[in-house]
Amino acid sequence: MNRNSYPAPCFLRLPSRMLWVLVSAIALTGCARIIATYFVFNQAYDEPYHVAAGMEWLDKGVYLYERQHPPLSRIAVALPLYLRGLRAHSIKNPIEEGNVILQTGGEYADNLALARFGNLPFFLLSVLLLALWANRLFGPCTALTSVALFTLLPPILGHAALATTDMAAVAGLLAALYAFSHWLQEPSIRQSAIFGAALGFAFLTKFSVIPFLAVGGFLTVAWILLHQSFRVQWNATACSRQATNLLVVMLTAAIVVWSLYRFTLAPVVTGHGYRPSTTALGPLSPIAERLLDAKLPLGEFLGGIGSVAIHNRAGHESFLLGAFRTTGWWYYFPVVLAVKTPLAFLVLALLGIPLAVRRLRSAEWQQGLPLLFAAGILTSCVAARINIGVRHILPIYPLLSLIAADAIVTFSGIRLQERDQALAAGGGYLSLRPLSFGILAVVATLAVESALAHPDYMAWFNVLAGSHPERVLVNSDIDSGQDLSRLVARLKTLRVGSLKIAYFGSTDITQIGLPPFEQLEPQERATGWIACSAFNLMLRCAKDGSYCWLRDEVPVERVGRSIFLYFVPGPQSAAASPQ
Repeated sequence: MNRNSYPAPCFLRLPSRMLWVLVSAIALTGCARIIATYFVFNQAYDEPYHVAAGMEWLDKGVYLYERQHPPLSRIAVALPLYLRGLRAHSIKNPIEEGNVILQTGGEYADNLALARFGNLPFFLLSVLLLALWANRLFGPCTALTSVALFTLLPPILGHAALATTDMAAVAGLLAALYAFSHWLQEPSIRQSAIFGAALGFAFLTKFSVIPFLAVGGFLTVAWILLHQSFRVQWNATACSRQATNLLVVMLTAAIVVWSLYRFTLAPVVTGHGYRPSTTALGPLSPIAERLLDAKLPLGEFLGGIGSVAIHNRAGHESFLLGAFRTTGWWYYFPVVLAVKTPLAFLVLALLGIPLAVRRLRSAEWQQGLPLLFAAGILTSCVAARINIGVRHILPIYPLLSLIAADAIVTFSGIRLQERDQALAAGGGYLSLRPLSFGILAVVATLAVESALAHPDYMAWFNVLAGSHPERVLVNSDIDSGQDLSRLVARLKTLRVGSLKIAYFGSTDITQIGLPPFEQLEPQERATGWIACSAFNLMLRCAKDGSYCWLRDEVPVERVGRSIFLYFVPGPQSAAASPQ
């Protein structure tokens, strides 16, 4: 792709070295903001699960706890702990196993921070890949702008700060798309091998990346075939060469994936112990049964995909706009994007969509790839029954960052080509486009929104969610059990002597430093000090009426974003009322 074949608007000339200096500075600033949250929150619900599975792979050489996620990101978050000398304890329950690992040596906070630090390389890799791809597609100014936008987004900062799999999925998708962009331009054996390795890496980060890439790839191929000018580019190479290239892509991806499963041969079984029925196959049933029992390459990987398919078919407890479902809503993720994304960023992305469509129709059609794959992500989520948070579509954000950056640079920049032409003609007047102060105001608003979100990036909502965002979404968008340590500190300040608690999370609440407490039962009415997680207050109430009576009480305060603290007067609690 020749970037000199079209105008490259930009605020200033950015030499290559300066671009990477600025990108590095932005990335390090993002890292500092992420690390600053490590000791604010206790563990999110899934963190001990991932630590346990990663430690099992490192210490035991097996991967048995759960197969709904590939092992790569789990290995990454367990590795710092393993290097510190921590080991697996072989506890059957993975959450209990993870909790024991994190509590080793009485250094829970430090161990949790180390596990979260293992996720940071995926954030840095995402920034690097985004800058490389944006620079290839649009040039240095758009590359710098897209990175700046990406690192200002609260959902990115929030989930990059957790020992989970979601940030790895962002890096995996970007790696695959960057390699895909090169492969479309030069489908050689070498580029096919690189593309295959990048695909393998993406598949190892999270299984949801597979449908994202599949649907986005389908839309890309469909777009190519529908435009004669693009069809010529593909017909120029012999069909046999293209088939060879595709074979290299698939074999390389398979080898990369299989390598992290230690090249084991295993039957294609799911983590749920599910075994599909073969009776409908009639005379072929015995053959199918043998295949199900056969130890095959990539058997564990394929079993993991099957586990996710079973989970999706069964659904998951979800909450949206006051309603409870296990089968999800087709409009769930559009609503999530609308309330979990800074409004300024959404405005910039919407401005960039017509530009992306125009670029798809031009000779430089690859500049529209971010739009095609963003559409692919949203399309693939329509049928998803696992509706538990923006983290499941986190890979859409670098794509939207590219679209938004293109809008900023196009509408607010100096056309360098026009300037060069004016200078070459000997004119002292530079050809400028009017600077859009509106665009700059939107960018400034985004920076302010991002700063105000600290440190609650994960639980942050924009103004569309109102003052009670828990009425819109709960699950991992606001409550992953992360505010329990804040509750402990607040109760000490208030000198609370005893407590009733309805906590949602995976933290061992007996080890966190709470005052004497009792569990608040779902249908129990209690008096005195009561702490209730937003998940229980909203989703459990919508599901079966649990804890609904607390919604008629006025909380003393909200601790963090996810725990409501109440004082309900009673005969024995009046003396302990808040002052």
